[in-house]
Amino acid sequence: MQAAELPPRPIGPSPTVWRRVRRPLRIAVLALTLAYAVRALLFEPYTVPTPSMTPTIMPGDHILVDKTAYGYRTHSLPFVTLPWLGVAPRLPRRGDVAVFADPSGGESFFVKRVVALPGDTVTGLPTGISVNGSLLRGQRERPVPAISFETRTVPERHIFVAGDNAAISRDSRLSRAEGGLGFVPVSLLVGRASHVLLPAPREGADRISRIGALR
Repeated sequence: MQAAELPPRPIGPSPTVWRRVRRPLRIAVLALTLAYAVRALLFEPYTVPTPSMTPTIMPGDHILVDKTAYGYRTHSLPFVTLPWLGVAPRLPRRGDVAVFADPSGGESFFVKRVVALPGDTVTGLPTGISVNGSLLRGQRERPVPAISFETRTVPERHIFVAGDNAAISRDSRLSRAEGGLGFVPVSLLVGRASHVLLPAPREGADRISRIGALR
């Protein structure tokens, strides 16, 4: 008797197995894509390692950065290295807490308070920072410099920043040649630090009360 010839066995998973995993796989891919898009285009968490913004932001705090606040530039988009890129660019407001890339070209990111905008005149006095002839006052304009400096005009497409903890902050009060940051190009902006998501644990401190919008 002649043996019957069997059809070849298919290579790879059977159609039944594929049907079972296809839907969960699609959901997982969609979820990962959505999470990546939110982080890349809308909001991104950062951890602040230094005390230069105390008491507003404490070392170890996890903050949320709104990447839509100032439009999109090369440092606010991942895997993009086009220095001329600018999609709906907007200037910060005085008093904003902004995140920006290292002006010296390093891999670090800085978080500082925006003190002055292009065209503003800035003077460092023993009693505080004067912008356009007026001494800054109020909760949103805290920085008081430990360093006095002559009147300067903020160049076009640059901002002047300072840390709330002015005694130890490295910021625009000194030029890069002097160990500071100098005027910061707006092309380095990543976004506005909008909220404290997870405060760092501190002995005797109420962490819950510190969760919320930054001012």
